[in-house]
Amino acid sequence: MTEEKVYIINLRREFLKVPRYKKSKKAIKAIKEHISKHMKVDISSVRICRFLNLKIWERGMKNPPPKVKVHCITHEGKTYIELIEKSFDLKSSEETKEKPAKERKVVEAEIIESKENPHDHTKHAHNEDLKVLEKEELNEIKKEHKKETKEKPAKNLKQNIQTEETKEKMSKTMPRSGKK
Repeated sequence: MTEEKVYIINLRREFLKVPRYKKSKKAIKAIKEHISKHMKVDISSVRICRFLNLKIWERGMKNPPPKVKVHCITHEGKTYIELIEKSFDLKSSEETKEKPAKERKVVEAEIIESKENPHDHTKHAHNEDLKVLEKEELNEIKKEHKKETKEKPAKNLKQNIQTEETKEKMSKTMPRSGKK
């Protein structure tokens, strides 16, 4: 049994209660709370459809619309909410559910095995060897083209030069008497 209703939800009343950067998140929560209360369903079974979500977020997180007019349908224990202008496409969403990751990997492996011939395995191995050789060649070229660093003079020489210069400066300066 499907139940259908249309609501106009005032979001401004709710998102004024939160900081500016959380307004759109609060608007989404407010929609779910409003629908769960009025449709008498659990809040975890409420689903916001694509176009309503886009409408809430289209002006960013800080500026959601103050009111939205929504159309709600309860179908197989879940409540779907969409903008009044858009239509629901529940059948296609159920058909296009993805398979779990384990099943997808098994199916992909079967497809690969069915397409490949024994000759393809050798070609694949040969291609991998070529890729490894190309990487090694690139690394060698990079090593050759590294900039050679200039040899720096020893630290002791710099210190000696600095100490001689400072000695000359010290000898030229006159001691202060303390009075200006």
